[in-house]
Amino acid sequence: MAAQLELPAPPPTRFTERSQCAVVFDHLSRGLTLSQYEATVTYGITNLSQRVKELRQEGHRINCEWTRSETGKRYGRYRLVAA
Repeated sequence: MAAQLELPAPPPTRFTERSQCAVVFDHLSRGLTLSQYEATVTYGITNLSQRVKELRQEGHRINCEWTRSETGKRYGRYRLVAA
């Protein structure tokens, strides 16, 4: 009989009670903007564009405003559009 391979447990997540979409929506609904960097550092969300896409599919209006950093790099900031 072959030995059973034991896989390590998945790392704990910061979102056991709330989905990442809920976290993003709550942030944006407070009138704040959110960039990919901020989402990763603050909330551990590494694919913000996908979360925004899912929120848009639920009917939320979210704009992406392109801006440049102090070093000249271009990045997007998401903002919830008031209804």
